[in-house]
Amino acid sequence: MKGYLISRILFAFGICLLLQNCSRKSEESSESHHFSEPYKSSEPDQSTTSERDGYTPDSEQETPEQDYSGNTETETGTVQIFDIRFVVEVTQYKAALWLKNGEGLMRVRYYKEGVGPVMVQQKMRVENTDRGIRLTGYSPVNPETGEPANYIPDNFYISRNENGEWSVTNIDDQGVTADASISVVEGIDEQNRFLSNFNWEIN
Repeated sequence: MKGYLISRILFAFGICLLLQNCSRKSEESSESHHFSEPYKSSEPDQSTTSERDGYTPDSEQETPEQDYSGNTETETGTVQIFDIRFVVEVTQYKAALWLKNGEGLMRVRYYKEGVGPVMVQQKMRVENTDRGIRLTGYSPVNPETGEPANYIPDNFYISRNENGEWSVTNIDDQGVTADASISVVEGIDEQNRFLSNFNWEIN
């Protein structure tokens, strides 16, 4: 019971951070945002590929410039790390998301039959919609090469029902729906341990 309460508190805290991001984005909607990747990659994962069947980007997208400042607290905002998980059919997807001022990047790992573990990176932004808060994914790429990926972008809808219970649903760009979970990752050591699974680390 204690562990369940702690997990619910952390989840609520993460939702509050997303709400703050969304509010900030609304207030600054007239301004353009530029964000830099505050992490450096570990050694490239040779098994990494970048595809999900059935989707091909319309055009190549440039990856954001990297800024290895090494701080989660910056002059322009706080970097927040989230652990996101969902299942499509029999395939489990695990993702690492970082956000700063309502924008960021997410890396998704999953197993592809005949290939093995694969990883995709997509840009993310926080938006307000009539279905609740949406974490919108776009411009999927191979994180090691920056080449466009054959992966369907993810869109996570976060809402609360009349009983005050939070729910997270992933509806990708092709309409495939899956229940998802999201939790905040706190502390530099824990963040680096978590991010190492995605060839990321905080300096």
